[in-house]
Amino acid sequence: MILTTLDYLPLSLESYCQHFFNILLYNHKTIKLSRSLDQEVDYQQILGYSCRSLFETTLLFFYQQNPNLKIMTTPLHHTSFRNIIEKYVKTENIYLFEMDDNYQKIQSIPNFDDDIQIDLCIVTHTFGQDLDTSILQEYQEKHLERHPNCIFMEDRVQGGRFSKIFSNSCFDLAFYSTGMDKKPCGLGGGFVCIRSQYDDLTNY
Repeated sequence: MILTTLDYLPLSLESYCQHFFNILLYNHKTIKLSRSLDQEVDYQQILGYSCRSLFETTLLFFYQQNPNLKIMTTPLHHTSFRNIIEKYVKTENIYLFEMDDNYQKIQSIPNFDDDIQIDLCIVTHTFGQDLDTSILQEYQEKHLERHPNCIFMEDRVQGGRFSKIFSNSCFDLAFYSTGMDKKPCGLGGGFVCIRSQYDDLTNY
Protein backbone atom coordinates (compact mmCIF):
# COMPACT_ATOMS: atom_id res chain seq x y z
CA MET A 1 0.00 0.00 0.00
CA ILE A 2 1.28 3.46 -0.91
CA LEU A 3 0.67 5.94 1.90
CA THR A 4 2.28 8.99 0.28
CA THR A 5 2.22 10.73 -3.05
CA LEU A 6 3.60 8.57 -5.82
CA ASP A 7 7.25 9.61 -5.86
CA TYR A 8 8.69 6.12 -6.16
CA LEU A 9 7.76 2.79 -7.71
CA PRO A 10 8.22 -0.50 -5.85
CA LEU A 11 10.09 -3.07 -7.96
CA SER A 12 10.49 -6.78 -7.57
CA LEU A 13 14.03 -8.15 -7.69
CA GLU A 14 13.25 -9.71 -11.05
CA SER A 15 12.10 -6.37 -12.53
CA TYR A 16 15.13 -4.56 -11.13
CA CYS A 17 17.53 -7.09 -12.68
CA GLN A 18 15.73 -6.85 -16.01
CA HIS A 19 16.10 -3.05 -16.14
CA PHE A 20 19.76 -3.29 -15.13
CA PHE A 21 20.38 -5.91 -17.82
CA ASN A 22 18.78 -3.65 -20.45
CA ILE A 23 21.21 -0.85 -19.57
CA LEU A 24 24.19 -3.15 -20.09
CA LEU A 25 22.87 -4.78 -23.23
CA TYR A 26 21.64 -1.83 -25.26
CA ASN A 27 22.78 1.62 -26.26
CA HIS A 28 20.80 4.58 -27.66
CA LYS A 29 21.24 3.39 -31.24
CA THR A 30 20.00 -0.16 -30.82
CA ILE A 31 17.41 -0.13 -28.03
CA LYS A 32 14.01 -1.53 -29.01
CA LEU A 33 11.15 -0.83 -26.63
CA SER A 34 8.64 -3.15 -28.25
CA ARG A 35 8.61 -5.82 -30.93
CA SER A 36 5.15 -4.71 -32.03
CA LEU A 37 6.25 -1.26 -33.21
CA ASP A 38 5.93 -0.22 -36.84
CA GLN A 39 8.97 -1.76 -38.49
CA GLU A 40 8.35 -0.02 -41.82
CA VAL A 41 8.73 3.47 -40.36
CA ASP A 42 12.24 4.87 -40.90
CA TYR A 43 13.10 6.91 -37.83
CA GLN A 44 15.80 7.61 -35.30
CA GLN A 45 15.22 7.49 -31.56
CA ILE A 46 16.88 9.92 -29.15
CA LEU A 47 16.81 9.19 -25.42
CA GLY A 48 16.89 12.08 -22.98
CA TYR A 49 16.73 13.12 -19.36
CA SER A 50 13.04 13.94 -19.74
CA CYS A 51 10.42 14.40 -22.41
CA ARG A 52 10.16 18.12 -21.69
CA SER A 53 13.93 18.63 -22.00
CA LEU A 54 13.86 16.95 -25.41
CA PHE A 55 10.93 19.16 -26.42
CA GLU A 56 12.72 22.32 -25.28
CA THR A 57 15.91 21.31 -27.09
CA THR A 58 13.85 20.81 -30.25
CA LEU A 59 12.18 24.22 -29.99
CA LEU A 60 15.53 25.84 -29.21
CA PHE A 61 16.93 24.30 -32.40
CA PHE A 62 14.18 25.84 -34.51
CA TYR A 63 14.26 29.13 -32.57
CA GLN A 64 17.97 29.56 -33.31
CA GLN A 65 17.16 29.22 -36.99
CA ASN A 66 14.20 31.60 -36.81
CA PRO A 67 13.53 33.74 -33.68
CA ASN A 68 10.14 34.69 -35.12
CA LEU A 69 8.65 31.21 -35.12
CA LYS A 70 5.00 30.83 -36.12
CA ILE A 71 3.11 27.76 -34.98
CA MET A 72 -0.31 26.18 -35.15
CA THR A 73 -1.23 24.03 -32.20
CA THR A 74 -3.86 22.37 -30.06
CA PRO A 75 -5.30 24.52 -27.22
CA LEU A 76 -4.44 21.99 -24.47
CA HIS A 77 -0.88 21.16 -23.40
CA HIS A 78 0.85 19.90 -20.30
CA THR A 79 2.05 22.84 -18.23
CA SER A 80 5.72 22.27 -18.99
CA PHE A 81 5.08 22.12 -22.74
CA ARG A 82 2.93 25.25 -22.60
CA ASN A 83 5.67 27.13 -20.76
CA ILE A 84 8.29 26.03 -23.27
CA ILE A 85 6.12 27.11 -26.19
CA GLU A 86 5.55 30.52 -24.61
CA LYS A 87 9.29 30.83 -23.97
CA TYR A 88 10.22 30.54 -27.65
CA VAL A 89 7.10 31.64 -29.53
CA LYS A 90 5.51 35.08 -29.39
CA THR A 91 1.84 35.11 -28.41
CA GLU A 92 0.77 36.73 -31.68
CA ASN A 93 2.49 33.91 -33.60
CA ILE A 94 0.47 31.12 -31.97
CA TYR A 95 -2.56 29.91 -33.95
CA LEU A 96 -4.94 27.49 -32.24
CA PHE A 97 -6.88 24.64 -33.79
CA GLU A 98 -10.59 24.42 -33.21
CA MET A 99 -11.48 21.18 -31.41
CA ASP A 100 -14.71 19.23 -31.13
CA ASP A 101 -16.66 19.35 -27.87
CA ASN A 102 -14.96 16.22 -26.48
CA TYR A 103 -11.44 17.29 -27.47
CA GLN A 104 -11.02 14.11 -29.50
CA LYS A 105 -10.73 15.64 -32.96
CA ILE A 106 -9.22 18.69 -34.64
CA GLN A 107 -12.18 20.28 -36.36
CA SER A 108 -10.60 23.10 -38.32
CA ILE A 109 -7.30 24.79 -39.17
CA PRO A 110 -6.84 28.50 -38.36
CA ASN A 111 -7.16 30.92 -41.25
CA PHE A 112 -3.81 32.39 -42.24
CA ASP A 113 -2.93 35.35 -44.36
CA ASP A 114 -1.22 34.37 -47.59
CA ASP A 115 2.07 35.86 -46.45
CA ILE A 116 2.24 33.90 -43.17
CA GLN A 117 4.67 31.00 -43.15
CA ILE A 118 3.88 28.38 -40.49
CA ASP A 119 7.06 26.82 -39.13
CA LEU A 120 5.76 24.24 -36.64
CA CYS A 121 2.60 22.27 -35.98
CA ILE A 122 2.48 21.03 -32.37
CA VAL A 123 -0.18 18.55 -31.26
CA THR A 124 -0.67 17.25 -27.72
CA HIS A 125 -2.78 14.13 -27.30
CA THR A 126 -4.76 13.89 -24.07
CA PHE A 127 -6.94 11.57 -22.00
CA GLY A 128 -5.15 8.38 -23.05
CA GLN A 129 -6.07 8.41 -26.70
CA ASP A 130 -4.79 9.85 -29.95
CA LEU A 131 -6.65 12.80 -31.38
CA ASP A 132 -8.26 12.45 -34.78
CA THR A 133 -5.74 14.45 -36.82
CA SER A 134 -6.90 13.44 -40.29
CA ILE A 135 -7.51 17.10 -41.14
CA LEU A 136 -3.79 17.77 -40.62
CA GLN A 137 -2.87 15.12 -43.17
CA GLU A 138 -5.26 16.68 -45.66
CA TYR A 139 -3.88 20.14 -44.91
CA GLN A 140 -0.30 18.93 -45.31
CA GLU A 141 -1.05 17.42 -48.71
CA LYS A 142 -2.96 20.46 -50.00
CA HIS A 143 -0.59 23.14 -48.71
CA LEU A 144 2.78 21.52 -49.27
CA GLU A 145 3.87 24.36 -51.56
CA ARG A 146 2.57 27.03 -49.19
CA HIS A 147 4.30 25.66 -46.09
CA PRO A 148 7.06 23.38 -47.45
CA ASN A 149 9.21 23.59 -44.33
CA CYS A 150 6.53 23.15 -41.68
CA ILE A 151 7.51 20.46 -39.15
CA PHE A 152 4.67 18.41 -37.64
CA MET A 153 5.32 17.14 -34.11
CA GLU A 154 3.19 15.38 -31.53
CA ASP A 155 3.32 14.86 -27.79
CA ARG A 156 2.14 11.29 -27.18
CA VAL A 157 2.80 11.25 -23.43
CA GLN A 158 -0.94 10.66 -22.97
CA GLY A 159 -1.57 9.34 -26.46
CA GLY A 160 -2.98 6.04 -27.60
CA ARG A 161 -1.54 2.56 -27.94
CA PHE A 162 2.20 2.12 -28.28
CA SER A 163 1.77 -0.23 -31.24
CA LYS A 164 2.89 2.51 -33.62
CA ILE A 165 5.47 5.26 -33.32
CA PHE A 166 3.55 8.08 -35.02
CA SER A 167 -0.20 8.42 -34.58
CA ASN A 168 -0.51 9.70 -38.16
CA SER A 169 1.81 9.64 -41.14
CA CYS A 170 1.79 13.45 -41.26
CA PHE A 171 3.95 13.73 -38.11
CA ASP A 172 7.71 14.12 -38.29
CA LEU A 173 8.50 13.93 -34.56
CA ALA A 174 6.81 12.07 -31.71
CA PHE A 175 7.65 12.75 -28.05
CA TYR A 176 7.24 10.19 -25.28
CA SER A 177 7.77 10.22 -21.54
CA THR A 178 9.00 7.10 -19.77
CA GLY A 179 8.30 8.22 -16.22
CA MET A 180 7.15 5.72 -13.63
CA ASP A 181 3.49 6.55 -14.25
CA LYS A 182 3.79 6.34 -18.06
CA LYS A 183 3.71 3.65 -20.70
CA PRO A 184 6.25 2.57 -21.76
CA CYS A 185 7.72 2.85 -18.26
CA GLY A 186 11.44 3.46 -17.95
CA LEU A 187 11.42 4.70 -14.34
CA GLY A 188 12.18 8.18 -15.64
CA GLY A 189 13.44 9.94 -18.74
CA GLY A 190 11.88 10.23 -22.17
CA PHE A 191 12.59 9.87 -25.86
CA VAL A 192 11.72 11.42 -29.18
CA CYS A 193 11.36 9.61 -32.48
CA ILE A 194 12.48 11.64 -35.49
CA ARG A 195 11.98 10.64 -39.09
CA SER A 196 15.36 9.88 -40.57
CA GLN A 197 15.36 12.70 -43.13
CA TYR A 198 15.88 15.28 -40.37
CA ASP A 199 19.59 14.66 -39.81
CA ASP A 200 20.32 18.27 -38.78
CA LEU A 201 17.92 18.04 -35.86
CA THR A 202 19.06 14.55 -34.87
CA ASN A 203 22.72 15.58 -34.83
CA TYR A 204 21.93 18.72 -32.81
